[in-house]
Amino acid sequence: MKFSEPIPRAARRDVAHAAIAAVVMAACASNPAPSSNARLAVAEKGPAHCAEVRARAKSNPALQVEKLPTPVSQPTRLLAGPFPPGVIGRSGYADVHTTVVIDTLGKPVMKTFKVKKASHPWLGQDVKRTLSRWTFSPAELEGCKVARVYKVDATSGAAGR
Repeated sequence: MKFSEPIPRAARRDVAHAAIAAVVMAACASNPAPSSNARLAVAEKGPAHCAEVRARAKSNPALQVEKLPTPVSQPTRLLAGPFPPGVIGRSGYADVHTTVVIDTLGKPVMKTFKVKKASHPWLGQDVKRTLSRWTFSPAELEGCKVARVYKVDATSGAAGR
């Protein structure tokens, strides 16, 4: 097919602009499927969402969370003394490292209490007795309250002096 007259420049420009506009509109209108390995920041809420979040936290109580458990009621002080003889070394050294899971209601789950390290057995026992009386604001992940490990590390003096 042969045209007798060339297409005017303005008409070619209008056709090109219309084609570009159609491509842009088609691209904006499409909703490509999200990548399966990308974590979307979906504002999903509700019991089903929180059940899934709690299941993840239960499988890993040391999971990184947005808000850690925080003591809100401490009726007794931690390692307040008086200390039995031998608990504090002559150099003034005492050391205790413990963990306990704080549940979604902010209560320590004492069956999960562990003494990781203690310079004297009494220190671990005292921390356990004290923490059992405390209440906490629970950890939060994605807007849901989750169980989370809480660590207590206390050291006084210098080792080996």
